[in-house]
Amino acid sequence: MSESGAGEAPQILVVDTGVAAKWYLNEELEEEATRVLDAGSKGSARLVAPDSIAAEFFNVLWQHHMGRRGKAHALSVEDVESYWREFSGAPLELFRAAPLMHRAVEITFEIGVIVYDSLFLALAEVGSGILVTADERTILNRIKGTPYEPLAIHLSNVDTLAAIAPAKSGDGDIAE
Repeated sequence: MSESGAGEAPQILVVDTGVAAKWYLNEELEEEATRVLDAGSKGSARLVAPDSIAAEFFNVLWQHHMGRRGKAHALSVEDVESYWREFSGAPLELFRAAPLMHRAVEITFEIGVIVYDSLFLALAEVGSGILVTADERTILNRIKGTPYEPLAIHLSNVDTLAAIAPAKSGDGDIAE
């Protein structure tokens, strides 16, 4: 993985399932999601997620295949298989969910979100990362005013992250 700057480690971004799905599906904020993926590919960000994202991601594809996501056109089996292969090769480092479960359960009871969402927050917390989420209704609303609020950002605001923001000209850095 390449470095983000002279001696700097890449920014750690915890990617939730909604963001990962937007890498492949034509949905609102897909451009922002693609910028996150590009940052991971370029090495300016280290993209991470609990390994539970794999099952959740496939479930999103399955729901689109079955036409259960409010879409007029369901994904074909070939599309599902293609997106699954692409996702499996994405620059996304998976961490075992089991060691995060104790902390995720505590977070679930503290803020009232499902444990699947709490796993992403727990990983952001223990891994000194920022959770990038497409879920404004649930997780971002629940963490407002809590110690978890600085651990997450909505996908629409990814350009505020150092790993995603375009380089400013004249700041002394050499653009890549």
